[in-house]
Amino acid sequence: MGSGAHAHRVLLVDDNDDLLDPASYILQRHGFVVATGRGGEDALRQLRGGFRPCVVVLDLRMPGLDGWGVWDRMRADPALATIAVVLMSGDGDNLARARALGIRDFLLKPLNFDALIAAIERHCGQSRQT
Repeated sequence: MGSGAHAHRVLLVDDNDDLLDPASYILQRHGFVVATGRGGEDALRQLRGGFRPCVVVLDLRMPGLDGWGVWDRMRADPALATIAVVLMSGDGDNLARARALGIRDFLLKPLNFDALIAAIERHCGQSRQT
């Protein structure tokens, strides 16, 4: 997982339990502290409730509040705006928009767990924690 006492804290957000559950398990097995959000509103509740991940791994397409909506609300909140976001989507056409909006990384679905772990490790230290 990286050196020192730092534990990568991750908020993994998806409305699909078939992705959320195995991804959460794999990340925990790699030593990450993982919280899961089952949709955009759930993710924001956890963030506003005090969970401070170094990275939010955020699905783009979810019912209700989608990934773009979560990202917009995070950027509008100074307490959340500095948290690194890695976006996941089955639609690679969103890559340019994600980069233009400041998303740190973009992972295509079906999700490659090695790529997920590498993205978290790459961006965890880039969040400005207080």
